[in-house]
Amino acid sequence: MTMLVDHPRNQSPLFDDAGLRQWTEDLTAEQVKDILAKVPQDCRSAIREIKTAIEANNMPTARRIAHRVKGMASNLGATRLAEAARAIELGPEAAAEHAGRLRHLGIVVDETSDAIAGLCNAL
Repeated sequence: MTMLVDHPRNQSPLFDDAGLRQWTEDLTAEQVKDILAKVPQDCRSAIREIKTAIEANNMPTARRIAHRVKGMASNLGATRLAEAARAIELGPEAAAEHAGRLRHLGIVVDETSDAIAGLCNAL
């Protein structure tokens, strides 16, 4: 399965083709669609949880949630999403410094969601 998504030279691809192939090779198209269909909502929910934690100055919780998103994204081969979540997970301790990282994560979730929709339509 090939995920062709253009990306600027200074950004990672949305999906790593090899990573995507690795977890999809033994699954039916319907199974892949079922798994991918959950990603956008799960990520948007995680963003809300991270935002709430940051607003409460609870960086351990924000980091734990970002780690969960990073792990899910890595397992799916969603490279750029994993990197955006990692930036929050490993970012500075000061909650105030994460607004830009959280905005970026939201943008990447939207881009990834669009790519997932295209991928599911192609299956």
